[in-house]
Amino acid sequence: MLERLESRCLLATDFTIAMIPDTQHYLEEDVPETFDAQTQWIVDHLETENIAFVTHVGDLVEHPGDPFEWALVDASMDTLDGDLGANPDGLVPLFNVAR
Repeated sequence: MLERLESRCLLATDFTIAMIPDTQHYLEEDVPETFDAQTQWIVDHLETENIAFVTHVGDLVEHPGDPFEWALVDASMDTLDGDLGANPDGLVPLFNVAR
């Protein structure tokens, strides 16, 4: 049994989970560049950090009824998922980069 467990462990590889923190204040303070820099860093380090999953925690926007804030969020997230408006099937590609 231990031998089978060890062989499974040898097949495992290290990977990274990227976490984007609460971004609502980036937009409120008119600094969407911070959000842009975070998503670009993830794309730039996809291979070197073996990023397997990206998650966002907290609130995306400060004012949910403000379409301008949502447009800024969408632009930052497009770095990761491409233009979802162009995806009529609603499927989100993993990244908008060639692998």
